[in-house]
Parts: sequence; C-alpha cells; structure tokens
Amino acid sequence: MENLKSIYNDFCKKGFSIISICLDSDKKALERHIKDFNPPWPIIFSGKGFEDSIAQLYDVKDLPSLWVVDRKGHLRHLFLRGAELRKAVQDLVNKYDLNG
Repeated sequence: MENLKSIYNDFCKKGFSIISICLDSDKKALERHIKDFNPPWPIIFSGKGFEDSIAQLYDVKDLPSLWVVDRKGHLRHLFLRGAELRKAVQDLVNKYDLNG
C-alpha cells in the first residue's frame, strides 16, 4: 500500500487517480484500515464482499486486484506491482499529459 501511496502522490497532479473497492464485509475492519493507512483516494464499500455489484460485473476473484485503466477507459494492465506498476502509470501519464 505504501507503494500505491507513493505512486499516487507522484502522479496525482498529472491526472492519475485511484479508486479502491473494498470487498470486505466488515465495516469496522475497513475503518481500521482507513485510520491506519489514511489513503488520499476514495474507497467504495458495500459490505457485500465478493457479492458486490462491481466485483460481480468485472468478475473479480482475487485480492488485491490492481487494474490500470487509461483516460479513454481501456484496460491497460492487470496485477502489476512495484516498479512495473510505477512504470506503467508513468508511461500512461506521459502519454496523456494535458500540460505537455
């Protein structure tokens, strides 16, 4: 999670966003996570676990499930971590740079 926070902080001013979808059914566990981690992006929570409509729509079976989607809504990468995730985000941010 610290890697995600670092990537977010480095690229959020260039149009990068993160949306978390919590598939836990325990709201108290989510609240503890938010208190401990303090993510600067929104977290969606229905309390339905894997029965959540978003999880069902996109057939999410594994957690964490990281999806990199470009500005046009095209899925570009799945399940990247670490330096690979940072590179993928940086490449897309550069491709769609609105300031350049």
